[in-house]
Amino acid sequence: MTVPVRVGFLLEGYDPYIVRGFVARLLDIPEERLHLDAFSAAGRGWESVLQAVPDFLRKYYGICSQAVVLGVDNDGGLDLTQAGLTEDPSRPRHWNHMGQESAKCRVCRLERTISETRPALDWVHEKSAADWPVLIAVAVETIESWFLEARHIADGEVGRLGQEDMNRMGQKQLFYGRPVPTREDVLEIALPLVRRLTNVQIVRLRGASRSFDFLATQVDAARARILGPTDCWGPGDRGAEIPD
Repeated sequence: MTVPVRVGFLLEGYDPYIVRGFVARLLDIPEERLHLDAFSAAGRGWESVLQAVPDFLRKYYGICSQAVVLGVDNDGGLDLTQAGLTEDPSRPRHWNHMGQESAKCRVCRLERTISETRPALDWVHEKSAADWPVLIAVAVETIESWFLEARHIADGEVGRLGQEDMNRMGQKQLFYGRPVPTREDVLEIALPLVRRLTNVQIVRLRGASRSFDFLATQVDAARARILGPTDCWGPGDRGAEIPD
């Protein structure tokens, strides 16, 4: 019997289903093995997500989840291709300044919040919060660019299209043929493309998209723990309950 892997997702709309598909492909496991558990923030938008992070981490640490995935909307609405820029000054992209914290970078703020929350995750003695795999900062504004690049690669083309520099609505229009995809679009167009990507094509996608490689690098770093033992307490053990 294949043991399911519990993963908590803090993303909006249909993004949890999309990101689960990509994470499963990166782990090279059946998508169904990743038990999708979506967490809803109190409101919508970046600030609501950031405020929800401590409770989000406490919940999934307490139920011994293997990983959590958080979405960051960092595009600021600026289409870099039309603006003729390589960076949005108000929304710097994390992979452009790796190793250096930026006050305006939302990923940096998220990392800081996670670091501040970690010390409080200490009531499950078998589970060290210091090395609990937390997959962070899925750049949701570039998700559709992954599809555009993936379709290009799946069709036998190589090279980088640079789609992740576009406004997300423009990316959706190019991929789905409409600015706001339906659930059926995600299930019938997006996910089948993710599932049919070969390992070689995944490697090419990482080379074509820095934002996708950012996610893939995090998955690689946490692979052993994500696919390792799923339980950290015995039957009847109440140590994993979230304290009041």
